[in-house]
Amino acid sequence: IVFGDWSSDVCSSDLNSFKNYDRLIIDPIVYSSFFGNIGGIPGYYRETIEIDTFNNVYVGGMTTSGFYTTSDVVNITYNGGGNDLFFVKFNSSGKIIYSTYFGTGDGEYLNSIKVDLNSNLYFLGKTNSFNFPITSDAFCSEKDASTFCYFFGILSSNGSSLNYSSYLPNANDPFFDIDENGIIYIIISNFASFLTPNAYSYVGEGCLFVYNHIGNSTLFSSNICNEGHMSYIKVNADLIYIVGGGSQNIINPTLNAYDSISEGDDEGFLTIINKTDFTIVYSSYIGGEDSDVISAIKIDATGMIFIIGATRSIAFPITQNAYRTTRDPVDYISFLLIFSPLCEDLLYGSYLIKDDATDLEIDEKNSILYIVTSFLDPNEYSITLSPNAPFSDVLPYGLLKFNYKTYSMIYSSFLPTDIICIDDREYVYFYGATTNVSYPTTQIGRAHVWTPVTEYD
Repeated sequence: IVFGDWSSDVCSSDLNSFKNYDRLIIDPIVYSSFFGNIGGIPGYYRETIEIDTFNNVYVGGMTTSGFYTTSDVVNITYNGGGNDLFFVKFNSSGKIIYSTYFGTGDGEYLNSIKVDLNSNLYFLGKTNSFNFPITSDAFCSEKDASTFCYFFGILSSNGSSLNYSSYLPNANDPFFDIDENGIIYIIISNFASFLTPNAYSYVGEGCLFVYNHIGNSTLFSSNICNEGHMSYIKVNADLIYIVGGGSQNIINPTLNAYDSISEGDDEGFLTIINKTDFTIVYSSYIGGEDSDVISAIKIDATGMIFIIGATRSIAFPITQNAYRTTRDPVDYISFLLIFSPLCEDLLYGSYLIKDDATDLEIDEKNSILYIVTSFLDPNEYSITLSPNAPFSDVLPYGLLKFNYKTYSMIYSSFLPTDIICIDDREYVYFYGATTNVSYPTTQIGRAHVWTPVTEYD
């Protein structure tokens, strides 16, 4: 049984521990390709990947000179300044549709990307440039005085034009999502000065900023929590889901809260907001008596809520059917929580693997969760490694495949990157950087050869 491997062309899986009456499930690598000269240190900068409704794949990151670009895109030339952004769009077969630079001569850094229903690419990052390409209808056309300033923008579906671009002043650690109408929802982990009259609060930290770039209209902007940080936002149907954490008493729990008492030094929280009138419909603490970090939240079509992160709490909400019920009282351990719609009931709570859980994707057709873990303890992860794992050699990250109807672990595997996405064919995608010239590639994909061992691809 052959899988792709980190350091050689192939590897074989040891099936000595496999029982012949068990069901053997294998997820083979169906496509793998280099695509050119990512300047930077893997894992230091945010690597981003998204899929649109046509199963086109979009990746973004930072690069230096020598990156492959196509014609008729917004920028075919490297601008200098340490690094530019790049954006690449692949079709569902792995062929490059467009590849472009984006930036100035002062250095840019990418935070995250999203894709709307028309295949326009939304992006958020930061720049040191006072001459960043800003469109005439920008929310903010002038960079603030800080060394770096965040920005957000929209690239056309064919990569040929910049539809929108604006500075985002006085922002700290922003993250964003978009809805079916292209409305932009940005969370900012600090006090924001551009608050609307219908804001909940004009004091505190942690701001939600809702913006319609068509017509340059701020729909809503308010501080959400008293202090702390907001780590992830997900817009689903008519609701906005925000998770984060911080010191005690950072939110005002609603009457229907799962946990209304702040206990830990770094307490996690979940707040749900109505997308139409921006009223808070639910707000609760999530965690235990110690430090809890929430990394991501996803919602399925029925409204079920899936939350991942890491905790040091022993009194964490763990259910009797948990995959793992105990933990080391010193180290962080990743967790999975599953709530019914609007958090009426905790359906499942479990510890997972030592250290953090960083990314989460849902295969609703098969009731599968794909959970990425990072900063692995190789010894512990090797114990749980499945014989049908796509990657069996020790790598920096891990992938857990979990059935959320039967609450059972299908397999665990090592993984070379910490961010994934999934398409409607149930293919799981990941992207990252390597110096390994022998990294396994399939025959489908752009040919690429390079010689310096210090270059990342």
